[in-house]
Amino acid sequence: MRIQPARPHRLSIAARRLFQSTLVLGLWAIAACDSPSNVLPSQAARLDLVGSGVPAVNVDPHAQGKEIFDRMCTACHSVGGGPKIGPDLKGIEDKRSAEWLDKWMADPIGMGRNDPIGKEILARWKGVQMPPQGLSDHQQDLVFAYIAAASKGDLRVAGRSNGSSPSGGGFPGADTGGSAKGDLGPPVGEPIIATLTAPPLVPEPPTHKEPAKVIVNLEVKELTLPISDGVEYTFWTFGGTVPGSFIRFRQGDTVEFHLNNHPDSKMPHNIDLHAVTGPGGGAASSFTAPGHSSQFTFKALNHGLYIYHCATAPVGMHIANGMYGLIFVEPPEGLPPVDREFYVVQGDFYTVGKYREKGLQPFDMQKAIEENATYVLLNGSEGAMLGEKAL
Repeated sequence: MRIQPARPHRLSIAARRLFQSTLVLGLWAIAACDSPSNVLPSQAARLDLVGSGVPAVNVDPHAQGKEIFDRMCTACHSVGGGPKIGPDLKGIEDKRSAEWLDKWMADPIGMGRNDPIGKEILARWKGVQMPPQGLSDHQQDLVFAYIAAASKGDLRVAGRSNGSSPSGGGFPGADTGGSAKGDLGPPVGEPIIATLTAPPLVPEPPTHKEPAKVIVNLEVKELTLPISDGVEYTFWTFGGTVPGSFIRFRQGDTVEFHLNNHPDSKMPHNIDLHAVTGPGGGAASSFTAPGHSSQFTFKALNHGLYIYHCATAPVGMHIANGMYGLIFVEPPEGLPPVDREFYVVQGDFYTVGKYREKGLQPFDMQKAIEENATYVLLNGSEGAMLGEKAL
């Protein structure tokens, strides 16, 4: 059994900061509105922005709202640029009341089921449902204030450029080859279709000795599966398992990555591969609606064992529903042979019902915000590594 000295990958919600700073706007249902709304800007507050590791310096509420919107909302929405995955949000402050907007943000799933306008617009957007966001009133005010100002062309804020920090991963204390050293030249030979494996299995080591073009095909599936005896949960998965399919290739390879979102999915998804040197680890290039596919290409510049996960907002919810896995970039000379390799990842799950309460259990956002896990599991379910499934 190979035990690599990689950084521990404990897939909890990763502290309250993830939810407090993953500020999301997913106003799916706000395009067909009829009554006016007065959106008042809140007092300024200092915010930590996801992924930057540095506090925001803007103190103007419009600037803060713009930063949140640009980082988290532009994949689905625009303000005056037309519809995307979700509606154009221009003028929402003149179309729905503040009370209706607050209700929608607090319970978009319930509003989509029970509110007449919510039902109508959910149907218009083909059932793609916005999940609960967990925003505070102040955070909502910041974004609504920005949208209101941008809708009227009355937005005078200075943009701020955040330096991005590299994604974590690799082996502690090890030289990962560095980005420059990892470019070993163009691919040689015919493309290789990557073999992906479900946990606890690991793909065989790569056999090619020169940089290759490797094609990875990974499908997102939302599946209802057992999480415990008599208990089911709707997992969001990469490849149909939790953790997702194991991905393996070598440093210097050029990887053509295809992400497919199954037509039965209810949510859009993307993927952030911590082995990728680039915007969001590929997340910015892989936002994929149900029934659609996306493709991007990257060069594996640093060897190591890395996490990958969905980075669609709210990121914590997608991770907590099972959207994570491992990607292994071997050094170009390979690794010493071993007898067996295993794939085991711990994850936390947050259900409305108490521990082992029978039936289908939905996700509980409040428990996730409080980091009050109902289940802490290896490989996605109780008993996943016991009995006939033992390693």
